[in-house]
Amino acid sequence: MIRYRTEIAELLQNHLALPEFSSKQILDLLEKPQRPEHGDIAFPCFLLAKQQKKAPPLLAKELAQSISSKLSANFSGVEAAGPYVNFRLSAAAALSILANVLEQKENFGKNSTGRGQKVLIEYGSPNVAKQLHIGHFRNTILGQSINNLYSSCGYDVISIN
Repeated sequence: MIRYRTEIAELLQNHLALPEFSSKQILDLLEKPQRPEHGDIAFPCFLLAKQQKKAPPLLAKELAQSISSKLSANFSGVEAAGPYVNFRLSAAAALSILANVLEQKENFGKNSTGRGQKVLIEYGSPNVAKQLHIGHFRNTILGQSINNLYSSCGYDVISIN
């Protein structure tokens, strides 16, 4: 996904021809649309509109129209939705992302931020003197989930329940 976001940032930076907006700054502004039907990547036009003294929805519409012919095969379309320019990935690009995730499924989501560090996680367990109920499972499942997250970040996890 990062590759496609970089492609959008470079396209916008080249199209805008504004020296005060680098492709890195544009990349930092890119976000995921709040609604899936709006697309896969969104560019908010607020800062740009303020600089150009135009209404953000008008600027978004102008940008979407002028960029649509310059999109690569990685994108199936671009449209304006209010003050946002929304980009939609092509099916081939989405399949490429999925294939990449499946290739790395053993290491997907793992990192080494906690390497060499220990963490103690204490979570509840059923009381032997009381009847078991759903609340006991909730605490146990939450504790184990936190344990799994810390483990995938490289921490040496000690869990007590």
